[in-house]
Amino acid sequence: ADPPGPARSRRELLSEPRYLTMVGAFSIALLAQISFIAHQAAFLEPSLGLKGAGWAISLTSLSALIGRLAIGLVVDRIDRRLATAIVLVVQIAGMAVLLSSAAVPALYLGCVLFGFGVGNLITLPGLIVQKEFPRRDFARAVSLNVAITQLVAAIGPSLLGVLHDLSGGYRAGFVFALCSIGITTLLWADLSNRFVWFALFVSMSFGVVGFMDDWLKIARKNPKGLSAKQKYFWLSLTGLATSIAIYMTAKTPAETT
Repeated sequence: ADPPGPARSRRELLSEPRYLTMVGAFSIALLAQISFIAHQAAFLEPSLGLKGAGWAISLTSLSALIGRLAIGLVVDRIDRRLATAIVLVVQIAGMAVLLSSAAVPALYLGCVLFGFGVGNLITLPGLIVQKEFPRRDFARAVSLNVAITQLVAAIGPSLLGVLHDLSGGYRAGFVFALCSIGITTLLWADLSNRFVWFALFVSMSFGVVGFMDDWLKIARKNPKGLSAKQKYFWLSLTGLATSIAIYMTAKTPAETT
């Protein structure tokens, strides 16, 4: 049963840490998500062509539908903040793939992974409020969250456009988006789970490879950036280091067989 008393005011809600972590995390995540969606076609068109970019956007939408159905099937059986962290880690992986390679299969894969979280970041806040706050606070807590997150997300496309104009490409903006989602994951995920750190390490490492490729092209005036061999070396080294770390930190025999 709900505790007695009137519904909390907006100020009281914003003074509560668990509400602030929810609003802050979803604001940052939606900022990154809306930024990417607004510029997705422009980013993909040089590599995939207009038709290919259209197919990639369609796959993103299909993945968003599958993602919402998948989370909907399990959200009542797992912690809803954990479900949010899973969605964010998948989106981080997608952004890392998009940053690390311009190969056609990688671009399609990155869009599919990123699309998994599109939509979930809109529905999950209401589900979290339903679980963690009294019924009397539901309407105000959800509406306030929507107002704040949408206001923050609205500046995302313009911000990404400014970064594009300053850097001469989309990589800097996507690195910003990757870091934004990474910060959100740190706010939500169980940091005692080593696999969260492994996922973040791989994703951020892929992002660094993409950033270095752009930095060489823009700052060093090297039109080729990192060579294919250099990219595969660093990406392979990341995978090898992660595999060794997973093996060395295994807690059960099943993790090493």
